[in-house]
Amino acid sequence: MARTGSPLYNNPANKYVAGFIASPAMNFTNLTIEEANGLLFVERPGMRIRVPEPIAARMHSIKGQPAMLGIRPEDLHMARDGDPADMSFEAIVEVAEQLGSEFILDVTASGDTIVASVEPTVRVNPEDKIRLGINPAGLRFFRADSGAAI
Repeated sequence: MARTGSPLYNNPANKYVAGFIASPAMNFTNLTIEEANGLLFVERPGMRIRVPEPIAARMHSIKGQPAMLGIRPEDLHMARDGDPADMSFEAIVEVAEQLGSEFILDVTASGDTIVASVEPTVRVNPEDKIRLGINPAGLRFFRADSGAAI
């Protein structure tokens, strides 16, 4: 999928800029960078996301350290059969809002509130357990200490 928007939108220099641009805002969650079988993952209880190349090459020097994952609501979708397990996560629907051609879900996942902009044909209700898939091109990583983009 081609990314649209400005360079600031697509490649923010830090967490502040990433969170400031767009509505709904980028989702953030704190995770730890771990390595398994030569691959890097960011994880916390209930969530384990593979770090795509070439970003992983920049993160090897800080494995074992905390980091922040950022993902925009439009880079989340209802998981499909072909979505890899390490590019999706389970969530509980808190609020489901139809906003014209957008369908916005507020969900709880691994203790965080996350906003997803999903397909308008999705039918879910509060308290439904769902699986959200991730567009890997939309993943952004930030240093936990400074908020600088990795």
